[in-house]
Amino acid sequence: MTSKDAATVVDWQVDHEQAIKAVSWVIGLVAPAMENGRRRRRRRNRDNRR
Repeated sequence: MTSKDAATVVDWQVDHEQAIKAVSWVIGLVAPAMENGRRRRRRRNRDNRR
């Protein structure tokens, strides 16, 4: 983590405990989706439009 990243968290006025909870929440959403093979749809390349 860089000092720029730390400044962003401070700018959001998120304390350490809130940041940990937020990251854990996101991981709780993403991990099961990855385990089940779900992922976001692939975007079509603009140059290959049909």
